[in-house]
Amino acid sequence: LTQPEIECKAVGCTGFGMMAGSEDELGEHSCDEYMKELEKPMLPRGGELRHPRLISHQNSTDIQGDEECSGRGWLLAGETPLCHCFYEAAGAKCEQESERANHRPKAAIVYLMYGAEHYFKLLRESIVWVTTSFLQEFPYYPIIVFHSSNFNTATDEHGHRLLDLLRDATTAEIRFVEITIEYRDIHKERFEANVPNGMPCGNYSVNYLHMGRFFEYEVFRHNALSEFDYVWRLDADIETRLGIPCDVFDIMVRSHAVFGYYYYSDFDHHNCGVYEGRAAAFEYATERSFEPNHLEIMPPQSAYMGFWGIFQMSFWKSAPLLDFGDHIDILALAYTNRLGEQAFYALATSLFVSPKALHQYAGFGPFMHRGYEVIMGKREINNFNLIQDDVFCPEASEWDCNEIFVCTERNPKPSPFEWEDEEGGALEHQDEDAGEL
Repeated sequence: LTQPEIECKAVGCTGFGMMAGSEDELGEHSCDEYMKELEKPMLPRGGELRHPRLISHQNSTDIQGDEECSGRGWLLAGETPLCHCFYEAAGAKCEQESERANHRPKAAIVYLMYGAEHYFKLLRESIVWVTTSFLQEFPYYPIIVFHSSNFNTATDEHGHRLLDLLRDATTAEIRFVEITIEYRDIHKERFEANVPNGMPCGNYSVNYLHMGRFFEYEVFRHNALSEFDYVWRLDADIETRLGIPCDVFDIMVRSHAVFGYYYYSDFDHHNCGVYEGRAAAFEYATERSFEPNHLEIMPPQSAYMGFWGIFQMSFWKSAPLLDFGDHIDILALAYTNRLGEQAFYALATSLFVSPKALHQYAGFGPFMHRGYEVIMGKREINNFNLIQDDVFCPEASEWDCNEIFVCTERNPKPSPFEWEDEEGGALEHQDEDAGEL
């Protein structure tokens, strides 16, 4: 976005569960310029570029599991295939009822704030918005902030402790967990002597590379998350400004998903370890004598972009997934090629589980990114695949929102104060109490 576009800050979407922000007035020049951008044709939204098997389930709320698992679970590919049961199912073939059935899942929203203290302001805004747009309606879930040790004592210019300011930014329960992300033992000597930067993908700080490894490896092994059925990872610089009118964790339960994402990308980032990661996934399956579930129909550069991801932890902490995570982690691609966690999610799910076990959310964007950049609107680049509607959250589809957060009702309801006259034309009705409509 250009600076004039950034200055357009109109916020809409009131009602129908869509939260509203401040109604700042628009600068005339900046919005004239931005409206010219809105006149450009929209790119396709619907995932039509993807293989039909990857998206054929997206228009149904009746998601059936694999027959081998009584239709109540997913058969995980492997040398010894095993059933991963739906949230409400249990047993070797998922034929039993789980003790959790008909109970709200235990879930949490997870952030990472590691290294540089400038992340604090972005994270605070993200927490304010997720509280306003989601947690005020669904106040059952805590926020967990993993952070580096420097934030224990870090203060702002007024001497206020940063962690206390984050606590004051939400009405939800918030927990802080100090972590240290280290290299795997077999890589320490190598990387301490020559600090990695993710080249040739790009020149990244080591803390940024640590972040990627945390969300593809450490997050599924940390004791602070052991009690949760689902974990929703949000980037520390994402603002959910338009609101989330449905319980995203309830959607995971109803859709029987092991992973929920917002958009899929197959843009060309071939220098970022995706080909090496794909080769490693096929090698993993070959060494264990099993056929990947749907890896062969995923383009080599596939990624479920990382700013939004919801995990069914029992799947991601299962023995096959942890073993595959070790396999990838030993290669250190997160450091040598900056193999992102978003690519890891695509590799892991396509290796083991049916595409029907993945849920794509929709209708909650656009989002504000890094405090100035609008993403996940209608004009995306690089083949970012969004879908317009989420059948598990029709409330979100009441509104159609553009990139300056101005929304209109997609299917406006007829006014109760309009009737047709004898000639068939519309009559305006004035209610003495309500005023002119």
